[in-house]
Order: sequence, then C-alpha cells, then structure tokens
Amino acid sequence: MCGRRSDQDYRLVDPDEGATRFIGVDVVRSYSDVAEAFDGVVITDLKHAKGVFDDAVVAFGAHKVLAPDLLGLRPLPEQGTEP
Repeated sequence: MCGRRSDQDYRLVDPDEGATRFIGVDVVRSYSDVAEAFDGVVITDLKHAKGVFDDAVVAFGAHKVLAPDLLGLRPLPEQGTEP
C-alpha cells in the first residue's frame, strides 16, 4: 500500500488517482506500471474491494494477495477443488 522501510519499497496502485505521489510514495495507475518485481498485493480499496481483490488474485495468484479481515474477502475456490 504505502510506506518505506530500508529493505522494502512500496507503490500505491490507484487507477483513479491523479497525483504521482502520496505521503512520499509513488502512485501508479496499474500493476503493469510497477517496473520492479514485487512480492505481494495488499487490498485497501473499500468501495470496490471485491472486484479489486478478484482481479489481483487472477493476475497474481491468491498466495500473493492480502486483504484485511474486515473486508471479508476470500479467493474463489479453484475449479475442481473443495471450498
């Protein structure tokens, strides 16, 4: 989401944000705009959380997508597996 530690780098991905920086963090419009490899995605969108979550799971796999429990988001079971 945002922030910076000495060994970690963050980007804020927001297709609707007009700014290029937010509290010292680069803002990009899509995941493809992040030039560096990244380890995971944290969902913070409150209005469209389910759609953003599902899109990220499809793009990167459920193991790389995190969401706060309060959003109640879970990846859909893969076809042929039990929920």
